[in-house]
Amino acid sequence: SKGAVHAYPQALRTEAAPLGVHVSECLPISVRTNFFDSVRGAKYEPGGIVQTPEQVAAAIIRAAKQKNPPAEILPYPLVRIAFVIDALLPGLLQGILARRQGH
Repeated sequence: SKGAVHAYPQALRTEAAPLGVHVSECLPISVRTNFFDSVRGAKYEPGGIVQTPEQVAAAIIRAAKQKNPPAEILPYPLVRIAFVIDALLPGLLQGILARRQGH
């Protein structure tokens, strides 16, 4: 389902460009919300870096104010580095994350 959510703005961006409409996709990392408080059993705690909804909203607002907003809004700057690593060395990032999770 994440792949479909990622593909939709890419397709929409291509179709909307001739109309002068910019389409951006926000790619946040873990965000501290009440969503996980309703999980059955133990309370879920996201691992790693967690952003606030305000941090994500601020990144979206910054992009919306730009004349030519970016295709991808990355509220946490180090995510861009992870994307580059994943593009240049497929599988490396997955291996690092798997070791961090103890898999």
